[in-house]
Amino acid sequence: ESLSLAASSSESSNPEPSPLPKPKRVLMPADAQFAVGSVVFVPDEQQAYLPKRVASCTGLGARTKLTVGPLSGSGGAAVPAKDVADVVEADPLALEGAQDMVKFSNLTEAALLHNLRTRYSRDQIYSAAGAILLSVNPFKQIPGIYTDEVTRRCQEADAKALPDLPPHVYGLSENAYRGMLGEQKQQAILISGESGAGKTEAAKACVKYICARSTGGGGVGGGAKLLRQGSHEEFVQNCIVEANPILEAFGNAKTLRNNNSSRFGKWTEIHFDAGGQIRSARSTSYLLERSRVVEHARGERTFHIFYTLCAGATKQQRDALKLPPAGELRYLGQSASLSVPGIDDAADWRAVCAAFSTFQLTDAEQTSLRRVLAGILTLGNLAFDAKEMANADDGSCVSPASQASLKAAAAVLDISPLELETALTIKNVGKFPVVAVPQPPEKAAVARDALAKALYGSLFDWIFGRINEKMGAGAGAALGGGNKRTIGLLDIFGFEAFSRNSLEQLLINFANEKLMQYFNIYIFQMEEKECRDEGVACPQLQFADNSAVMVLLEAKPTGLMALIHDEVLVPNASDANLLTKMNEAHRGASMYRQMPRAQGEGFVVLHFAGEVAYAIDDFVAKSRGAVPSELSQLLGTSQLPLVRGFFAADEEGGGGGGGGKPKGERTMSFARHRGGGGARARLGGGGRKVVSVGRQFQESLDSLMGMLHTCSPHFVRCIKPNHHLAPDDFDGAYVMRQLQQMGMVHVVKARKQGFAHRYDFDTFIARYGYLREGVECDAAKLAPYLQTYLGSASPPAGTKTETVQLLGALAAADMFATDGWAVGTTKLFLKASHQQQLEVARESHLRRVITQTLTKAIADQDLASLDEAVARAVEIRLTGKLVEEAKALLATLREREKAFEALTEAMEMRDVAAVEAALKQAAAVRLEKDAKKGAQKVSDAKALLTQLKAQQVASNALAAALASKDVKKLRDALDAAQKSGLNSGQVTQAQRMLEGLKTKDALEKKLAAAAKGGSLAELTQLLAQAEEIGLSTEAARAAKRRHASLQESAQASSALQSASTARDEEALRAAIERASAAEQNQAAAEREKAAMSAELATAKELLAKLEAEHSTVLATPPRGGAAAARGLPTPSGPVSYVPGPPAGLPCEPLAARVARLQRGATFLKVAEGTFTRKKLDAKAVALSADRKSLTWDGGKKGHGLELSQVVRVSIGLETKPLQKLYHSSAAPDVAPTSWFSLHTAARSYDFGARDGDTAETVILWVLTLQQLVLLSSGTGVRLPATALSYAQQQWQYHNSSAKEWPCVQCTCINKPRNTACEVCGAPKPMVTLVPTVTPLLPAMRALSNTLGIDAFNLSPDARLQWFLLKALEPPPPSPLVWSVGHRQGDGETPLLGLANADGTGFSVDHAYILSLRREAETARQQQAQAGGGLTPRPPL
Repeated sequence: ESLSLAASSSESSNPEPSPLPKPKRVLMPADAQFAVGSVVFVPDEQQAYLPKRVASCTGLGARTKLTVGPLSGSGGAAVPAKDVADVVEADPLALEGAQDMVKFSNLTEAALLHNLRTRYSRDQIYSAAGAILLSVNPFKQIPGIYTDEVTRRCQEADAKALPDLPPHVYGLSENAYRGMLGEQKQQAILISGESGAGKTEAAKACVKYICARSTGGGGVGGGAKLLRQGSHEEFVQNCIVEANPILEAFGNAKTLRNNNSSRFGKWTEIHFDAGGQIRSARSTSYLLERSRVVEHARGERTFHIFYTLCAGATKQQRDALKLPPAGELRYLGQSASLSVPGIDDAADWRAVCAAFSTFQLTDAEQTSLRRVLAGILTLGNLAFDAKEMANADDGSCVSPASQASLKAAAAVLDISPLELETALTIKNVGKFPVVAVPQPPEKAAVARDALAKALYGSLFDWIFGRINEKMGAGAGAALGGGNKRTIGLLDIFGFEAFSRNSLEQLLINFANEKLMQYFNIYIFQMEEKECRDEGVACPQLQFADNSAVMVLLEAKPTGLMALIHDEVLVPNASDANLLTKMNEAHRGASMYRQMPRAQGEGFVVLHFAGEVAYAIDDFVAKSRGAVPSELSQLLGTSQLPLVRGFFAADEEGGGGGGGGKPKGERTMSFARHRGGGGARARLGGGGRKVVSVGRQFQESLDSLMGMLHTCSPHFVRCIKPNHHLAPDDFDGAYVMRQLQQMGMVHVVKARKQGFAHRYDFDTFIARYGYLREGVECDAAKLAPYLQTYLGSASPPAGTKTETVQLLGALAAADMFATDGWAVGTTKLFLKASHQQQLEVARESHLRRVITQTLTKAIADQDLASLDEAVARAVEIRLTGKLVEEAKALLATLREREKAFEALTEAMEMRDVAAVEAALKQAAAVRLEKDAKKGAQKVSDAKALLTQLKAQQVASNALAAALASKDVKKLRDALDAAQKSGLNSGQVTQAQRMLEGLKTKDALEKKLAAAAKGGSLAELTQLLAQAEEIGLSTEAARAAKRRHASLQESAQASSALQSASTARDEEALRAAIERASAAEQNQAAAEREKAAMSAELATAKELLAKLEAEHSTVLATPPRGGAAAARGLPTPSGPVSYVPGPPAGLPCEPLAARVARLQRGATFLKVAEGTFTRKKLDAKAVALSADRKSLTWDGGKKGHGLELSQVVRVSIGLETKPLQKLYHSSAAPDVAPTSWFSLHTAARSYDFGARDGDTAETVILWVLTLQQLVLLSSGTGVRLPATALSYAQQQWQYHNSSAKEWPCVQCTCINKPRNTACEVCGAPKPMVTLVPTVTPLLPAMRALSNTLGIDAFNLSPDARLQWFLLKALEPPPPSPLVWSVGHRQGDGETPLLGLANADGTGFSVDHAYILSLRREAETARQQQAQAGGGLTPRPPL
């Protein structure tokens, strides 16, 4: 973080000064606590402990009187009585500044502190506690600490020398690298410490070393020269290094504690091949502090990138972005720290732009990125004034002074300024109907800040995804899903405690508690448990156990994280309610207490690092992290692809190019949360619940911890020497607090006493068993070891016995320690010194063996064996001409393998260009020299290429022959196709044309005969054959005229039938007009004219009847009998009705719904009747302008459907392709009831809604398409509109307790086991609705009142819900529309009736409604006779 890493060196290049004067060895007097002349550590208020020499000491225990003086010189002072008990004897190694504190004989906090102080004064910032590295931030550049020489020494050190090197982050990284190669186990480097302790810079040093190490080069500066210029490995390494400037700019900020504080956590995985070279990398982010975009404490800054943009952008760029000076931007100007000493914002901007180029961001993408950043800053300058509203509470508008900022923000985000102002100041509430609620200025400001945070969070996600896309490109089969050659590095935010702390600090500190828990488990608890389970003696280890605070934070259901998550989901959630629940649940808990009222409303948690007070304000809002739906929808229409991709529904589940998220690793900064108002807003599409920010973070942390438990960890504990970030200033008290929080004394004791390494016996023998070769040891010398460790001088055979025999033989030969190791039930326990001895012996043996293996592998030229041999050579750092030859050959064999795979793939594609390119690649690596398989593959590919070129020539000849329709040319082209082996549709077409040309006269006679008949199907088939051979004689033209006449007659007849069935006056008039024209057609036969005349007469009679009913009913007041049938009071005189608000989609005019379909929507589409995975795709589907067809893929040929072909519409999994899909493992993330299907006579077309409000989308399309199909003209049979009612009948008939159910009060989708709605508390209804039809609830309720059906209470009529849907599905009689009203004086009972299009003439006693009442009574009787359940009748 603020640690400045410069060039470098190790401790040996900084020779230590002469050690401090050592005290003379004195005997301890029997009557005194300390000997005169000895050195002790004495408590000090400023420095915690200081070394002093004992001048005099008398007495023991509480009676001790002690005088101490400086280490050199004279003088002295009495130690206060209260401090005498804390005085401890100094360890000599601590006075000298030892490299490894495990070696202390007198281990105390004071000794650790002074050891760090001594080394820090020499610029030796690294110290060791066994395998744990401590790093003290110097806050300055230290010459000679990170040089290539240090890198080289770490690389070349053998197993014996490496632990003896001075402590260094490079040495720890080398251990991880060797563990990754040697153990074939994932490694993890965990860097922790408080903000400003140097975590980020330590992480960067680790990454630089690992990149240099993987090249086999001499250091971070020169290693890359061993990589091939422009190679994949070089590109990936450059990406790993260049990611840092970008991520620091976008994810770091100045805080009061640190000028370069990470405001997000990052886990980076680096993947290697068997030879130890980097193949790919991947990063995951955790909890970006989005709130910092819009607010931060005085003296702090928001994210660096905003300041670098303002300082580094050119004048031309600033003008294009309409960006004012940084001091005039509210999001920046609210801080007093526009600039920071030591940070050059303009230079950092140049570094970020250079890194963008490394990651191949195009100029257009970089321009879009700058526009998003400028848009966020300009949004911050929007201020709002109160605005009086005539029919609502006062609202707000953008102030006149902010109009320029409004236009600038809208311009760079490419949206309408008027729509932006509306979306910020108006909130849409409810769904049926939607009510626009003006927002006061303070709420408009909240919406503005929410939009700014969402934009930045989405941009951060997009950048992270782009980085991962490039770092992971080309990983291929080198990795695989179970790759163990991985080093992970965790750089996560340090513990935070400010004067005011909020949800962000709670989550950050929760993460630190989790890491502390993992550290405790790994260092202490696992040590004790494993020793105990194995029967090995282990001393009782003390440590700072934080299990109590972890229970407080994450226990369910009353832990703080669970309470926060649950509060987000309930109606009327508030910070006050949340705090009350916390206080009630944890009153009296040891780790929790209420915040004193003088400090405000909140709570206090006693963390392992100290107590932190959290202000409860905004906890609920921050936990939701939602963007108002109005803003989300508006930004989804932006003309800037990058912004549109952030908010528009992803068609493919991931974007690319200029907008949306790129393909690659998806990250977890929790920036993308869409939402809106109402109960359904708390649920995702299809009833999926929105998860709070805290719950997402908790789940991601659990996933991280689960992964860490499978790794071998390496710990770096970073320490901040002072709180004011000054160099050469070691604040002892400040450092002591951090050591105590880390529990470092207990850690060092555990490392000193415990066993650092353990192996199961099989693994141990597999790794070290060959060391027994050449070691002579008779049974007499082995017997004591067998007796001591196995309890018998003649134990049974097995790997356990072999293990003790091996160690006994090595010990007898003075090659291994005779004691200090332990044998458990299933494992061997070793200390670090034992492991070192074994590794030294193993390396010596492997050097001989691997040299032989390399020689054989080179001779055999076998990729697998050579790969393994090189990996083992790299593991033991074997160098020389033989190794270089093996590496070069390995690279060649890999390139040949790639060329072989490319040839195989190209041959499968059978594409000329692909085969040619693959052969060129094969020639470049001389694949033909590979006698095993390469030579044959090249030969086969060349033969195939010759054949493909011949087929290409034959195909061109076929195309020319088909165009010419010449018999000779067709014969010649078919002969050439046969010789080349071409067998395509083109060949079949040519064969048919040739046959057709041969039978041209016969076809002409058939056409003439068919034209005299009345078979439309026969004429269609014959005309298709004539078209294929280009027949254009008079007989063909006459047949076409006859075909058109027959088709028009059939369509006119179908239109009459459909309009009559729907009883639609307007459609019936149009159908009669069309049929009359068909009747007069001269090409029609007399029998057809007669049939049409009869149909016309019937239709005209029905039209006259409908017109009479319409005029009569609208002029007649409601009858009392009808009112009584509805259960309403029978009026004594005329009853007046008052129009009410619309009741959703049924009341929306057909033209308006058609317009929505013409704008289109995105659906998952099953493209064929027979389902295959490749045919399930996201499509943009729209209704054509003429209302006659659906199109997708831009209306390309074969990508559409004429509505005249549709005979029926259905919802749910009714078709076989969908049923097969949902019985497979590839079922999509779409609710089964969110599918609808259009059925033709031949097949079905299936569409699934998965974005936005899926229920409303499905109902809109099904309701509208059914009505358009009924009104369309076509040759097929039209079935009644029953998609919704039939689905509800099935839902009711196949009742199951395993179904989710919608609440009929608030429409929330509830779990099957719920007996009451989890949102509004309404009881589960007796009969539940299909979840998809909830948008129709208002209309269904109003219609149930009109028809007198008690469908939504505990009544037998509840089983008639399907009938209400059946009544709403067809269009009402034209020109009437459905409308909602209520009786004068009774505004609580909505009624669904018919009215004119302008809303006049509302009636609930139209003949159409009266017929529905009669049908409802019939259905009620049938329902009763069936015992409450009717078997649904399938439409076909």
